[in-house]
Amino acid sequence: TGDVYHKQNSSGKVMRWNAASNAWSQCTPLPSGVSWQVTAALEYFPDRNSLVMLDGDWGVWEQVLVNGDCTVNSWVQRASTVGGGFSPQLTGTGDYNVQSKYSARCHCIVLGGGKSPGVLYRYNSNGTFSNVSSSGAPRAILVPGAGANGTVFTVDPATGYILAWWDQNAHLGVYQYDPLNDAWTFISSPN
Repeated sequence: TGDVYHKQNSSGKVMRWNAASNAWSQCTPLPSGVSWQVTAALEYFPDRNSLVMLDGDWGVWEQVLVNGDCTVNSWVQRASTVGGGFSPQLTGTGDYNVQSKYSARCHCIVLGGGKSPGVLYRYNSNGTFSNVSSSGAPRAILVPGAGANGTVFTVDPATGYILAWWDQNAHLGVYQYDPLNDAWTFISSPN
């Protein structure tokens, strides 16, 4: 549809920009009573027709959309992170600067990071979580500008590979993650 979703800084407020009407509207907010992190990772999950939000302190939350409408259903917690208290607990993610990207290659969202060593997980289309291999991965998965080790983290839309440029060696090449085979490769830049 071309719609864009945004979670407001330090808040449970989620907004939707509708491409057809060129207007913003408010979605069902995340549950109140939680001290939502400054930063979070919000991603659309086409295989589950849902929005998935990773908050580094409070976990993974999901809202199923009804005909693209984000005001019908409530948010449901799917996992916990640093704050714990909910199973499964995704340990090793940072409380700040987490990232997430959907990959059509695995029909999953790769999410996590936020610190060194940048632990990542896959949220699969069947609602389960899987560990992502750290072998060959960048040392840190952080949003750019989040200290000395920011990482550009994106997906190649043609292949579904996750691509990561870590600022410490971005001039040398790119890390490529194949979420289907759970394997990282470093691809050197041509001279």
